Amino acid sequence: MSPKCSSCIQFTGILFSLMLVFGCASSKQPDPQAIAQSKVDAAIVRQRLLEASSNTSQPLPQEPVLQQAAEAHSVDASASDSKPRVLAPGYKIRLTTLEDEQLNGEFTVNFDGVLELPYGVKARVGGQPESSLTQLVISAYSSFFRMPPTISTEILDRTYLVEVQGLVQEPGQYVFRARSSLDELMAKAGGLRTGAGSEPLAKYVRIQERDGAVQTIKLDEYYSGSVDAVPAWSGGEQVFFQSEGPQAGPGDRREYVHMLGEIETPGEYAMRGEAGFFFYLARAGGPTAQADLRKVEVVRVNGTQKQSTFVDLVEAKSLPTLESGDIVMVHSKDNNQAISNVTSVINSMATILLAAVAL
Repeated sequence: MSPKCSSCIQFTGILFSLMLVFGCASSKQPDPQAIAQSKVDAAIVRQRLLEASSNTSQPLPQEPVLQQAAEAHSVDASASDSKPRVLAPGYKIRLTTLEDEQLNGEFTVNFDGVLELPYGVKARVGGQPESSLTQLVISAYSSFFRMPPTISTEILDRTYLVEVQGLVQEPGQYVFRARSSLDELMAKAGGLRTGAGSEPLAKYVRIQERDGAVQTIKLDEYYSGSVDAVPAWSGGEQVFFQSEGPQAGPGDRREYVHMLGEIETPGEYAMRGEAGFFFYLARAGGPTAQADLRKVEVVRVNGTQKQSTFVDLVEAKSLPTLESGDIVMVHSKDNNQAISNVTSVINSMATILLAAVAL
């Protein structure tokens, strides 16, 4: 037998042994009790996120694992999920009544959150729970009828009215879906205005939400895909395309929290008043099914010093108040990930070796 073949056989034996070791480790059966506890943990965290997301414009995704976890924790998922939705500019509403045909029709909540109805009636509905729509309309007509009228309401479409201004061809108010991109906003507004050489004049976009929160995005970063923090539209936003970035004063700085790791929408999220930890986690869409809810890392840099703190989202005790520049890293609970990667490398090496032997 040639030395080459002998070496190949020895190396094959080593690879086979390693594959057996890692294969056995990765095929270890999960602990049913650990799985059950994981579902309970996820249910507890989701309940807190639902409460926090009622203060954001971005609803939590209906992730199947979290839904199952909610059931495991005896949480009424239907009651929780019906909680957050509110009426918003751009909503299309239908009114129906037998008492006055003039009231029947379809109407849209305007940019100021007002529903303009027949007979000059205005019902301020923006920001109110969807479940209160009928009562708000009946109250608006209370002076027209001796007895409260019988009016039924229906939400025909949940679209959102956004005002687009600045360096666009056709500034105005346009209707979008919650997840419409900035490209769609630009397209509806006729595209960006251009200068010499057809170069777009706008370099930044400034987004002001209804509650006054402001976010400025550099368009080059948006086009390159490095910006993930474009908000879900909730109606009433003012979007301004401009040539200059935010003018920072001597002590001013951009204030963001960085949400990374096992979360649905990693990226930078603008600081907002006294908002708590779960507020920013909700803005980022909540944790993924692979998130380790009991080991979330908060990294804070002070000068040349880096400080890491680990928090337990299930117990939710002593959660830190996030500061501008903080990095929240949600780690994975999958301890077999590294083993899986090593096994993949070994399999690739084995394929190469077998091909070499065959030559």
